Amino acid sequence: MDKAYPETLPYVCNMCQLPILGTPGKGWNVKDYPLEYNGRLYHFGSEVDRWVFEQEPERYAGHLSIVVRFLAGMIQPMDLGGALQYMNLAPGEIGDDAHNYAWAEVYRALRASKKAS
Repeated sequence: MDKAYPETLPYVCNMCQLPILGTPGKGWNVKDYPLEYNGRLYHFGSEVDRWVFEQEPERYAGHLSIVVRFLAGMIQPMDLGGALQYMNLAPGEIGDDAHNYAWAEVYRALRASKKAS
């Protein structure tokens, strides 16, 4: 189900490498905790992640996230397939959806009901 994959990589925290995101909707409020260090802007998903970085910035400053590597052209081709290949993730490692993408039917039905109204 190729449509289940994103078209681009998520914005990730420079400390924990988890996506910086929020829940879409009326109260969508994504929190970013930026910090400039040696001319480079770092982004963190929490105050704690930023604090850990600030304790030993020289230890973490040289790390390039997967998104930074992607944007720097270190991942080729510059698409999701290239990123998965870079991380050595093939269909065998990725696996199948545990519920055979049943969740997608909910969105299909929702879209159909909106078109009908």
